[in-house]
Amino acid sequence: MPLSCAGLRRGALRAWIAVLLSIAPLIATAGGGQIIGASSLNYDREHRQFYVSGWACQQGVHASIAVHVYVDRSAYDHPPGTRVAIGMADQASEPAVNQACQDGSGRHRFRVNLPSSVFAGGEPHKLFVHGIRPAGDGENSAVSGSNVLQQPARFTRADGPFHPVAGSYASSSVHPRVFTTPAELSELARRISVPGSYSASRFESLEAQVARDLAAPNRMDATYAGCSATIYQYAFSYEPQDGNAGKVRDAMKLAASETAPAGAAVVASRLALYGALVKAGEKTAPGAPDAAQAIALAKKIMLAWSERGFRDEHGQIRSTPTAFCDDQGKPIQAGVGLIVGRGIVYSVQAVDLLFYAGALNEQEGKTVNTFHAAMYELLRNSLNSEFMQPLALCDHYNNQSANAVAGLIALARLADDRRRFMAALNGDDPSMPVSIPWNALVNGAIYGDDDVSNMCRANTGADGFSSKPYFETPTVAAGEMDDRFRNLHPEQGIGYPMFTLERIVDSAEVLKHAGFDGYGYRGSHGQSIASAIDYYACYALHAGFEKTVTAQNSAACPDVAQYDGKIVNGVDPMVTIGAYRFANDASLEALEPAAKQAESHGAFALDSILFGKWSD
Repeated sequence: MPLSCAGLRRGALRAWIAVLLSIAPLIATAGGGQIIGASSLNYDREHRQFYVSGWACQQGVHASIAVHVYVDRSAYDHPPGTRVAIGMADQASEPAVNQACQDGSGRHRFRVNLPSSVFAGGEPHKLFVHGIRPAGDGENSAVSGSNVLQQPARFTRADGPFHPVAGSYASSSVHPRVFTTPAELSELARRISVPGSYSASRFESLEAQVARDLAAPNRMDATYAGCSATIYQYAFSYEPQDGNAGKVRDAMKLAASETAPAGAAVVASRLALYGALVKAGEKTAPGAPDAAQAIALAKKIMLAWSERGFRDEHGQIRSTPTAFCDDQGKPIQAGVGLIVGRGIVYSVQAVDLLFYAGALNEQEGKTVNTFHAAMYELLRNSLNSEFMQPLALCDHYNNQSANAVAGLIALARLADDRRRFMAALNGDDPSMPVSIPWNALVNGAIYGDDDVSNMCRANTGADGFSSKPYFETPTVAAGEMDDRFRNLHPEQGIGYPMFTLERIVDSAEVLKHAGFDGYGYRGSHGQSIASAIDYYACYALHAGFEKTVTAQNSAACPDVAQYDGKIVNGVDPMVTIGAYRFANDASLEALEPAAKQAESHGAFALDSILFGKWSD
């Protein structure tokens, strides 16, 4: 179900520029070239300062231009808005911006701080950023992103404090203890043994995939220790390669005839799950994959990465986000928590099940535990670092944070470390700060009753069909997810919110086994896992799983304008586990058969973490 972010980040600016150029004829055209640009409202958490940022220029004019910020109305409305800030678009700009400005080497980016009086009382306001032309006559046009409702009141609520998750930590000396337990494995093995059951059919699919894993030509003992975040994503964390297999092979210094590992942690968790279910009592059919071979390969993968992966030039495990780089070798400030976290949850699952199978001796256990302890600090540092970045709120409560938080929760439980677990759950350990613990994530990522949208990127059109690569309606409904703003492709509008929700659900499974009621948790506006699943189930009911939402077929769903034209993807596993964990939800129960059928197919049908979390 999860979608790769790699292409979106590289193409977002180019897509934004293309949209702006397409509407350029509509912008003031008087002498000296058109005023164009883009702006968004942001918040600097370290200095607690709202500001607008973006780029602006007069096409064909090399000089940087001034920008004026107006509140509530533009400078040309009647009456005009109130001017609240002045700045210069004189910071370095990238080639794509310079191309749009018809200026090969200009400086056209800006950041303008806003006085706190703009948001007095927390009321919503519209902001207009006007580019001031240095040449010719004509209107000082408001750049793209102006006239967008902003809701700074949301920041206060997303910042907490929030009530803690109910429960108390229950230590466990036995494995598995993270996403599943010995009792759950035995119960699942019993369900699989029932001929014709849903679990039996899904186990047959697992057997077939494990057979393919064991026969695959991939060098599964190969690892990577460079700085490229992209290589870690595709070699360790994410199985579909999105056309990057050759790049991964070359970065891992494999021969041209060799095939690089693809999502090694995901594969290891699947192999370990198969072996664990056989140990738990599942009787395999003649010709089925050998469970011992599956366990051995999972062990090889995890020991290889624990011993040699993620190392810097000194042989130390990378523990800070700046130890990673982009495809050009430049240090990156954001995205490490997502890239690493989406794989770490599977490596935790693999190791937890390997311990259960008795496959790791004392020294091997120390090796994998040392690796995962370092990964906890990497994810914590990455989450805290990104939290301090001057980003829009929607960038703090989406799938990036959800993957990091799920990784922290899982890693702490794998180590049976109460202190680290509580720090990631409620953020109540000042000596071990976690900027977005799980309870804050639920409050920030899931909208509640009478809620307002997180500040996000500006729309460039009136609806999801004309606003690329981002679109958000100014209103939200209870149960909607923060990650809804992505709009480059039809698969993103619902797929990304479901990726965020899936990691929140993954964490709730860990909480359940550790003595906490994550599924029963309610945020300050009534946000919950149940409300989120119910909200998106509406689109599955009216449009259908993997079908396209239209204003007509989903008119009964609140805020349908947000999802018009989007594909209902990733909702099926959430409905399936929702029907399993919320047994009295009649709407989910009615959708469960169709959800199970949809969940049985596709690239993520054999997710090891939620495997078996269904009713038979």
